[in-house]
Amino acid sequence: MKLSQFGVLGSGAIAWISLTGAIAQAQETRAVMHQPILQVRGMLQNGDATLGDNSLFDKYLLDCQAGQTLTITLESVDFDAYLMVYDAQGQRIAQNDDISPVNRNAAVTVTVPADGIYRIVANAYNDLGNGQYKLSVITAAAASKPES
Repeated sequence: MKLSQFGVLGSGAIAWISLTGAIAQAQETRAVMHQPILQVRGMLQNGDATLGDNSLFDKYLLDCQAGQTLTITLESVDFDAYLMVYDAQGQRIAQNDDISPVNRNAAVTVTVPADGIYRIVANAYNDLGNGQYKLSVITAAAASKPES
């Protein structure tokens, strides 16, 4: 599957993105950068995979390096967004339901603890949730130390 920026993914979407090139490029410039890694429009719909509570989800795989800081947002006007991030061992390291009491979108910021493939789960809060969403992943690359 080819994934393009703001591409539309259908039923049961799985995308795999490598962050190593973007981080290396940012470190070469010796500047702090906020690099968009993934911006995708997707849809939770009948036929998608479901969790134990029967809520629909799509997942995205990211190849990360220890120390990377990711800000992930899941936005939808169609359903109450629920966002989860799992590490390379399958342990949930972050989750969010609502950004605030009046904002049903979800967002997390995590610093990746170890190298590996991380999984982002775009989910609806309950089994009634379906419709379109926008998922964004932004990474902040720390500036390299000056050479002595």
